Amino acid sequence: MADGRDNAGPIAVHDFAAVAAEIRARGLPVLLMVTSQDCSYCHRLESEYLRPMWISGEYEGVTVLLRKLEVDQLRELRDFNGEMIAVKDFQRRYKAFLTPTLLFLNARGEQISERILGYNTPELFGDYIYRGIDEARARL
Repeated sequence: MADGRDNAGPIAVHDFAAVAAEIRARGLPVLLMVTSQDCSYCHRLESEYLRPMWISGEYEGVTVLLRKLEVDQLRELRDFNGEMIAVKDFQRRYKAFLTPTLLFLNARGEQISERILGYNTPELFGDYIYRGIDEARARL
C-alpha cells in the first residue's frame, strides 16, 4: 500500500512498557486483543473487524493503537511498569482468560472502557468496538 500499511493487522506485543511510551507520545488509548493461536473466534474478529480497521488507516495511530497479545506464544512479558511478569498473571489482572478479550487501556495499564469478552453477534460487534474506543478516548 502507498502508506506502507500492510494487511497484517494489529501488532503483536510483549513489551507493554514500550506500548505505554507510545500511548503517552501519541495521546491515544490502546485497544488490546488478548488472543490465542487456536481460537477460531479470535481469527474471525481479527479478519472481520480489526484487520479492516488497521488497513483503512482511519484508526491505527489516529484514534487508537491496535495491538494484540498472543497468550499462547509467550511465558513472560514486560508489564507497563517495565517489570517482567508471567503472561498468566497479566491475564489474571484483566480477567482475560477467555479469548478473544478486547481491552481498552491507558499508559498505566488501567482499563478505561469496559472490556469486551468473546465474539458473539458479529453484526453488532462493530458498535461495541467503536463505543469502547470513544469511551477510552474520552477517559484518556
